[in-house]
Amino acid sequence: MTHSSLPAYAREAVLAAVAYADYFSFPPKTFELKRYIFFIALDDDQIEQVADELVAAGRLVRHAGYLCFPGREEIIAGREERLALLAEYKRLIKRKLPSLLRFGFIRGAMLSGSLAADAACKRCDVDLFLILDHRRMWLGFLLVRLIRLLERKVEICPNYIVSDRSLELVHPNVFTAVEMAKAVPLKPGPVLDDLDEVNCWYRDFIPNALTPEQKTLPLDLRPRWWHRLLDGLVASPFGGLLDKLEYRRLNRRTGGLYQPRDKVFKPHPPQYQHRLMEGLTARMRQYHIRFPQLENHLREQLAILEPACRHWREPVRRRLELEYAVSADQ
Repeated sequence: MTHSSLPAYAREAVLAAVAYADYFSFPPKTFELKRYIFFIALDDDQIEQVADELVAAGRLVRHAGYLCFPGREEIIAGREERLALLAEYKRLIKRKLPSLLRFGFIRGAMLSGSLAADAACKRCDVDLFLILDHRRMWLGFLLVRLIRLLERKVEICPNYIVSDRSLELVHPNVFTAVEMAKAVPLKPGPVLDDLDEVNCWYRDFIPNALTPEQKTLPLDLRPRWWHRLLDGLVASPFGGLLDKLEYRRLNRRTGGLYQPRDKVFKPHPPQYQHRLMEGLTARMRQYHIRFPQLENHLREQLAILEPACRHWREPVRRRLELEYAVSADQ
């Protein structure tokens, strides 16, 4: 393959992908770069070619198949340990999550966060993106939080909740695009296809993203009798009353900080995305990565997120951190 066959800024796009993963101290292999390469479509051969060129030029280091920047070789040592932990977490997921996801009011579910990126750690949450029945969204969200307390071996964290009538994601940007690109379907179905279609913009950010079918983790989701019983109670008029009461309670407690509609809840504060984009911008400067399309996007998003960060009031944020285990670093 000749140099002329590569798209413009292909090398910078690969460097920016490594920089994004470096923010999480995650040295990727070449096949893993697909979920982080922004704005440019590259096939496997092109990615491998660019990686070889960058290693030969001294801009990247490759060790045991992992890529990182010179001087960051220490982050490679943790990858093998993370892979062993990942295998254990996936066994736990297959054993523990079906009992939660069999409920009918959970229309769809995806694994997100670090486990979806194959970046397990010793105290890793099982982050879930849940799509709930719009008629009982808030009661469903409450039940998910109560049921997760029964599980001691794994920390289940519902960190993005939408209804099946409000599928458009908050803050369409490179961070949210990566979250969509790496998310692993656990409860597939038409609603996840609708989610992918409504948010198809993420493929403009990450043209190499895999389809949901290519990432699905198969689980046994056949409901038991007690799942049907609780589903019947949730769907009853009494369940409708509880849903309204829970909505009022949560709205009062959080100061209305779930955005932008009353059928979306994302307890992680916008400061997390803001810090990530600042970190990516700093790495691009540090490693002399000139990728105008990404640089312009980061500047625009930092300007958009700043008022959202100001809106996130400190007292409310502290209360949410206690209830939803959102750490200060997030």
